[in-house]
Amino acid sequence: MILMAGLLQAASPAAHAQTPQPGRLANLDHLNFLYDTVDPPEQANHTTYRLAQEPDLGVVWVYTQHNPDDSYTRLGGGVYDAQTKTWGQGTFDTDDITRNAVAYLRHWRLNGDDHSRQHAYQLLRGTAYFQTLAGPNRGNFEIWMQPDGTLQHVQKPHDGNDEQANWSLARGMWAYGEGYAAFKNSDPDFAAFLADRLALSFDALDREVLDKYGQYQVVDGLRRPRWFIPGCYCEPYGDAGATADAMQGLIAYLKATVGASDAGTRRLRARAERITTQFAEGLTQMALGDAYTWPFGAIMPNPGYRAVWHGWGSMMPGVLAEAGAVLQRRDWVEAAATSMARFAPHVLAQGGPDAFWAPTPALRVQWGFSVDSLVQNLYKVGTLAHRDSLRDLAGLAAAWYFGDNYGSAQMYSPQTGRLFDGLEGNGRVNTNAGAETAHAVMSMLLLDANPDLARRALAWRPGERYTWQQAEAEDGTRSGDTTLSESCQFVVAEGWCSGKEVILRPGGTVRLTVQVPRDGRYLLMPAFTRMQIPTGAAALTVSANNERLASVDVGGAGDKGVTPQPGYPDVVTLDKPVNATQRQLTIDIGYAGQAGHEIRLDGVLVQPAVEWHVAGDTNAAQALLRSFSHSWETRPVSLPDDGPVTARAYDTAGRLVRTAYGRSGSVDAPVPPGGFTVVTSEALTGRN
Repeated sequence: MILMAGLLQAASPAAHAQTPQPGRLANLDHLNFLYDTVDPPEQANHTTYRLAQEPDLGVVWVYTQHNPDDSYTRLGGGVYDAQTKTWGQGTFDTDDITRNAVAYLRHWRLNGDDHSRQHAYQLLRGTAYFQTLAGPNRGNFEIWMQPDGTLQHVQKPHDGNDEQANWSLARGMWAYGEGYAAFKNSDPDFAAFLADRLALSFDALDREVLDKYGQYQVVDGLRRPRWFIPGCYCEPYGDAGATADAMQGLIAYLKATVGASDAGTRRLRARAERITTQFAEGLTQMALGDAYTWPFGAIMPNPGYRAVWHGWGSMMPGVLAEAGAVLQRRDWVEAAATSMARFAPHVLAQGGPDAFWAPTPALRVQWGFSVDSLVQNLYKVGTLAHRDSLRDLAGLAAAWYFGDNYGSAQMYSPQTGRLFDGLEGNGRVNTNAGAETAHAVMSMLLLDANPDLARRALAWRPGERYTWQQAEAEDGTRSGDTTLSESCQFVVAEGWCSGKEVILRPGGTVRLTVQVPRDGRYLLMPAFTRMQIPTGAAALTVSANNERLASVDVGGAGDKGVTPQPGYPDVVTLDKPVNATQRQLTIDIGYAGQAGHEIRLDGVLVQPAVEWHVAGDTNAAQALLRSFSHSWETRPVSLPDDGPVTARAYDTAGRLVRTAYGRSGSVDAPVPPGGFTVVTSEALTGRN
């Protein structure tokens, strides 16, 4: 996220109100408020479609401030200079112009709305203006523009510019691809222009990214692809999330050019197929863990680090499934389905997509950007893999917007079209509403097109949530040779601890007393620093309620490779469960092994053998159960809806394996090993 400060005069509400059709959730009023036009001065190597005839380009304000009178003020990025009337970073940026263009394109195509068509057209023209047409940076994008249309060649490392492929190139390709598909019949000249700009983008990819195709980098012992698009200068080793956004445009173009007859389109399509294949091959190598071990099968977003997953910009499973469908690679579709079936149910049961797990869920912050990625991934993968289980979960994931979240807060309003900027784990809402509202609109368009999923999303009222919790090592009772660290030893992108760490040396122990919501079986997941030392040199001994559970080797990190320092934060799931009685666990962790080492313990995640979440009311209700057990389990589920209920149990690939039925809102729900079960009331069944 880019920090901003400063104010302009409060703007009035959007001049053009696009009230959603009755029963529709997508409302573009706030996007219209953020939309603007600019007539840029002449700038070398930058132009766009029909610039002489149509000098005004579509742009989008990046941020807003929520005012005490409930109005909003549009903001740029950085500090505002009243004398020069400029912003420290800029006013408009390609990352948001492109995503808003996609939102308008999808709204136009779903609803036939000409206003959305015009805004999409102008925003695509605006996108193209940012692309550099000549010189060593040909095909890349500038990121920022000032209010008068002057491009801002920002030098700050976290912003970037056209000197390197980055998120802006990726999202420019996304917008171009979807724009081509939308305009190819109604405006073939404009579509041809977008295809030419796609070709220019391909040139940049081949020059700066895919020249590394087939090369690998070592990341704390892992072998990771080098041929992903970098997110920014701070991610020199590539970013799978940025690459996934580019693939959204590639796939849209491939779908739109099936059976193309002209030679130019066939040549560009062949390039798009090749690039899509190369990127997809990389994504298939980015999954980590399994149904039981962190990160639970997730396709990881950053090939330069192994201990960080983030929810935002994580469209990797969805585009991998789409690429598999378009290019007839069923193995890619199945890989995406397996990843989502293992990962997404746990994400939803524990409270939704946090901004980061690094590796523990230390930063309990959530953004609509992350939620949209989860919704789109579940829908795309579920549809293409023929997994109704995953498709149905897309509706539950979208319930976050309406209040199924940490704060029971409505984050998106169908009446105003606003998406609030963020939600903290304590329920505090950031009520600013910036350009990432486009992601909420994209989620709402998906719900509008799929009324059964909209019903699931609107059955949001939160009930019981029974899931993991973190016991902090620094809160324990220490004995022997231990000290308390002042801070984490890793930089943010490499992973971080959730507070301070306990440093254990020979003879050192820490005792944690953990209050749990209910008695039953739990799995323990110690979080510690895995070191670049030989295996067997040092270990953690873990006991609970005076029962020895495991010895956890803390060595074997492997060659640090491209990472800043040896070792990495890790989480390990112990195989042996422990029974909690009187809603309490007493966990003892000690040092074992050779002298001369220090073990850094962050804490312990305490995971129920079966976790669950219930949502809904007497009109419609649903529950999700996710198992960390290695055997079949049964759990009684009571929904607030007192009608017939169905429990469908799915394996670790999302395939239906058992069904149970109940009455009066109750059912004994079967839960398969490592799999998940969805319980629904009668009101939520059906596909229309």
